[in-house]
Amino acid sequence: MADLVHEEEILTQDFTEVEASDFGLADVQFVDQHFIDPKGRTVRVRSFYRLYPGDIHERNKRRGGGVANSEQDRSKRATEQAREGRHRHFWEKILIDIELPLPDSGMDPIEPIGGYVRYHPEGAWYGPFDVYRKRVGPEDRVIVHCHLHTEGSAYQPLQTISSMKEHMSKLMHERNDPWGPDWYIGYDGERVVDENPAQAATWEAWQQKRIAFKEPPISDELIKLNVNAFPWYPHPRHKGVSIKPIAAFNAQGPITSLIRMEAGASVPAKLLRDHRVLAVLAGKVTLGDSPVKERVAVFSAPGDELPVMTAEEPSLIWVVRWLWKDNPVADFWLD
Repeated sequence: MADLVHEEEILTQDFTEVEASDFGLADVQFVDQHFIDPKGRTVRVRSFYRLYPGDIHERNKRRGGGVANSEQDRSKRATEQAREGRHRHFWEKILIDIELPLPDSGMDPIEPIGGYVRYHPEGAWYGPFDVYRKRVGPEDRVIVHCHLHTEGSAYQPLQTISSMKEHMSKLMHERNDPWGPDWYIGYDGERVVDENPAQAATWEAWQQKRIAFKEPPISDELIKLNVNAFPWYPHPRHKGVSIKPIAAFNAQGPITSLIRMEAGASVPAKLLRDHRVLAVLAGKVTLGDSPVKERVAVFSAPGDELPVMTAEEPSLIWVVRWLWKDNPVADFWLD
């Protein structure tokens, strides 16, 4: 999967056309689309899917479509459930997982009936917990899920999967078995204990330095917020537009909201100017003259001018904003 590098224009990716690819660090495949701003932030879209009743999403698709053997993985990878141990990452992630009414239910098609936003700050420990290997769409609702990785508040560079693959190949060529279940050999030859040894080994090979976690992390655990706990606020000047502010963690962390748009409603460019990711969870909009449908994500960089967004039908948009390290104070404090 090709990484998308920001040059002068905003970047757009239709995730209905994106297939799982070879991770290269384990016997699995998954989505690893990257939006790269050479002057600032890299965002990895880890998954963006929509499940109708009976649909199946594989969290980590087996390479070649097979099932892991017991020697490779003594957990329950061959079943729908598995278990992850306690661990942390040297990046942050934020995801949204919402539940919408069925299209023929007679209910409002874009009003969430459940779901959450989950934020994993860089360096925060979480787990152990059960995770699914195969997720099956429930009979009474639609699931929409979008999952992002990016640099955390310590601004450790986010390594792309293609870079991991490149350094993995070099490590496998130069060293035999550079990691074990919970350890790896660092860039300087030292044996290091880590819960994610393959990722840590390739990052150190890339950066030629030891990973330094932010201490203390922003939170001691992951943060989970129920979407329906936050009210909608009709926009006072733009008819048919409502905003659901969900969270603003700090100047370095994500600032995230939902936007609801009725058919024909418009959001001016000024309101979109600082959002790095705009994901259409339901409905269809246009950005300027360009149509943007369900499961399309738009990435912009600081200084980009997004065009007016107009809803062609009732639509639900997830927006995420991050300030970069050269602008650590939110704009409203500076106006």
